[in-house]
Amino acid sequence: MLVSQSKKLKASMTRSSEIQLYLPGILDAFQHWHRDYAVEIDAPNLLHLMQTHSSASKTHVDYKVGLYQQVWGNRFSLDKHYAAVCYEADFKKRAPDHLYLASPINLESGLTSLTVAPQVIDDIHEDEWAEIYKSLNEYFAEQQWRFELSDAGRLYVCFPEGVAPNQLVNVDDILGQNLLDVMDTQGAIKWHARLNEIQMLLFSLPFNQQREVNRQLMVNGLWIWGGGARALEPASQSIDYIIAKNEEGRSIAYHTSADLLPKHPDHLPKGKGVIIADDCLKFYQAGDIDAWQHTINELDNTLFATLAKQVDNITLIHSCDGYQWRPKKKSLLHFFQKKRSKLTDFFIGGS
Repeated sequence: MLVSQSKKLKASMTRSSEIQLYLPGILDAFQHWHRDYAVEIDAPNLLHLMQTHSSASKTHVDYKVGLYQQVWGNRFSLDKHYAAVCYEADFKKRAPDHLYLASPINLESGLTSLTVAPQVIDDIHEDEWAEIYKSLNEYFAEQQWRFELSDAGRLYVCFPEGVAPNQLVNVDDILGQNLLDVMDTQGAIKWHARLNEIQMLLFSLPFNQQREVNRQLMVNGLWIWGGGARALEPASQSIDYIIAKNEEGRSIAYHTSADLLPKHPDHLPKGKGVIIADDCLKFYQAGDIDAWQHTINELDNTLFATLAKQVDNITLIHSCDGYQWRPKKKSLLHFFQKKRSKLTDFFIGGS
């Protein structure tokens, strides 16, 4: 799977520059917040990028699926392979059978609801993780459940064959939702009972009481998803570099032996690159409009400014709400098309 630096350099030199840009939590958020709160974005460099592209048909594909299908094509399934793909990038070894991700969530009980907080909890301290990890493995040892925690702060669980239902809902689809509605549609009573056991176990852990005092979300639930099948065979290299701060970028870089750049550079490398600008995603999920707008301004002054200088190399912009934007085709019709002068023109009824 590893590729020598000289071989990678040769590949990047013979391949023309090609950039795919992913923007989770920006353009989809803008549609909602412009409509509900009249929010605008002051991002001239992003506007310039969009003015050079035209929208394609809506794909209805999760942006994570689009990312990993660049590596494995339609063989990749988010529901079956995602946990194994992440595990192999985290532990640098082959994923075991019947492996799933166990994402920490916050649950709030009501008379007729069990509401999930709008984001996966990502501020768990190392000592808190250790307590969670130890307690889960001790409690479920007789059931032969085995939990593993990676240095990246991702929790995995392996089950004996036949324990988990065949279809488990993606964690992104339950955030901010009434979990009772989702669980009712699955119809697996024994499975739901196990999830309730996890909820009660985590709620009783001492660190959760301190989190409540600190006004942090309590870690009182795990959502198990994204697995069941082994990862696919190692992929051939098709990407030269990844620019990303998130775990998706790290996973794809591992599986393609691409260079990983965790910071936004002033100059982009040659070759085929994938850029995942998810800086705004957590603020969108948390409903923090001020931080969301501030982060877009920072991106516009750094990453988008750099991309604006190489706009001809951008082959695809993924808005991550289902739309993909491709470079405009030059034709006579181009001169008669109305020029869009605001980001609103692109994302509010202008697609």
